[in-house]
Amino acid sequence: MKTTLKTFLVATIVSMPLVAALPAQDAHAQQATKTSKSASNVKLIRLLSAYHELPSEDLFAKASATPEQDLITIAKDTTVFKAHRYRALEALAAYWPSKRTVALFDGLFASVDEQDLMLHQLLTISSKHLDKTLATSWATPYLSSTDEQVRYTAVDALGRINTPASKSAIKKALETETNNWVKEHMKQMLIEIR
Repeated sequence: MKTTLKTFLVATIVSMPLVAALPAQDAHAQQATKTSKSASNVKLIRLLSAYHELPSEDLFAKASATPEQDLITIAKDTTVFKAHRYRALEALAAYWPSKRTVALFDGLFASVDEQDLMLHQLLTISSKHLDKTLATSWATPYLSSTDEQVRYTAVDALGRINTPASKSAIKKALETETNNWVKEHMKQMLIEIR
């Protein structure tokens, strides 16, 4: 009986058209193209929706004649699905770490609320892709946040940056850290930073 059921299920799944199982379009991409300032960036928004990993710079260039400017527009657009904004920021930092991108990050760090997931994304993305000195200057003030999750993310970012300055910032913050969870994370990062 198990073999018959297994055979039936495999035959059914294999014979199902894949297209029928998938939505015709990402619902968030569809909404963004109707209601946002980024409506003209349909191809980029779909590209930002379609991959688990960051799409290549070449794919962004094929989707837009001005990918850097269009990604900046998406990243700034608060009406766009947040995941698209985060992915646009990551693409900008990874492929176009220009003065415009740095200015965008600077502005977002200056205006973001500590309770907003955007802060965690900014810390993570900047520590992965942007200038280490800049990323350290953005992350260090958050070591004294009143929110332990923000402090934890700042420690993560500084550990990823992995410079003498980032190590020094964590060491200094460890002296006054009161949360055991964050303290342990700081100690672990200090071991990992070389």
